[in-house]
Amino acid sequence: MLNPGRLRVFAEVYERRSFSRAAEALSFTQPAVSRQVAALEQEVGARLFDRGTRTVRPTQAGDALFPHARAVLARLAAAESELDALRELRAGQLRLGSFSSANVSLLPEAIQRFAASFPDVELVLSGSDPEEHLEAIERAELDLALVSEWDIPDTPLEEVRLVPLLDDELLLALPAGHKLSGRRQIRLSDLTGVRWIEGAHPDCLGPLERLGLIDTTRGYYRVTAEGGDPLPGEISSPADKAALAFAAELVGGAQRALDMAVDYAKEREQFGRPIGAYQAVSHRLANMLWHTEEARSLTYYAAWCADAEPESLSLAASMAKARASDAATAVTHDAIQTFGGIGFTWEHDIHFFLKRARVGAQLMGGARQHRDRVAELVGLG
Repeated sequence: MLNPGRLRVFAEVYERRSFSRAAEALSFTQPAVSRQVAALEQEVGARLFDRGTRTVRPTQAGDALFPHARAVLARLAAAESELDALRELRAGQLRLGSFSSANVSLLPEAIQRFAASFPDVELVLSGSDPEEHLEAIERAELDLALVSEWDIPDTPLEEVRLVPLLDDELLLALPAGHKLSGRRQIRLSDLTGVRWIEGAHPDCLGPLERLGLIDTTRGYYRVTAEGGDPLPGEISSPADKAALAFAAELVGGAQRALDMAVDYAKEREQFGRPIGAYQAVSHRLANMLWHTEEARSLTYYAAWCADAEPESLSLAASMAKARASDAATAVTHDAIQTFGGIGFTWEHDIHFFLKRARVGAQLMGGARQHRDRVAELVGLG
């Protein structure tokens, strides 16, 4: 294998046609340059330069070697630059795992500060279960994870370093009229004999059954409970707000899929023109925009009702969920059609958006169920 340092000296002599000028450019002595070139000639088994009293001319071997030397040196410089960027956090990824409550309270500010300090580093948030994060770090699939004490295995992992971050406060939810509800602090001994809502790790939701759905970017569970007394209160308002939240997520997914498809249609060329210039593609993109904007408008209206006109929320939430379910499914499907063959492969992420849309369209009721509910609420059912 040829020595890169000698190739660099050879390239300088070749370009400058002078050992002395090459030595000056490299901050070497002329004898050192001569020794480097002589050693390289010995390596390749051929003379690289014809040396005159005043001139230096490359031989055929020198002419043949020079473009390869320049290519090797350019690749080495690019590798050094890329590695420097990674070391100085000017490039690369930070793969992060977390858990649901930290995602709401702790992680947003941390992400904001990290992005401000290292804007060129891509932050990737894992969708895997929290109990899998430590093993993912040991397998080098994650770089960092926020875990609770529940997620730490009894047997320590050799390749994982645990750093205590904070002690989380435990809050107790009590009915307004409970005898302990007026206290600021409660001892565990005060809770002896008190009836508890059945819970289970990790989310105190009761027994959890994981569902094997097509969307693998996050976990889905069925929650069941046996026995116990029903909780008081009306569930329609929380259910409407949950449907609204899924509608908003579906609209966001549709918008992202549309943006990706538009960008691809501008870049991908066929017969010397961007594919977006052809009506078959541009009309599809326009239809995707119509789906997205109509669903967005209904979702905005339902969000306004949740805040300012709650008596209209049930109708508005069902309208938004029905339209967003149809829109997200249609837009992500057409986005894959826009991408063509690569959209069906693991080489591109667009298929994840279609799978998320398909699942999200069924959560908290599908489009047909919510259209039937709209008809019932307006007196047509």
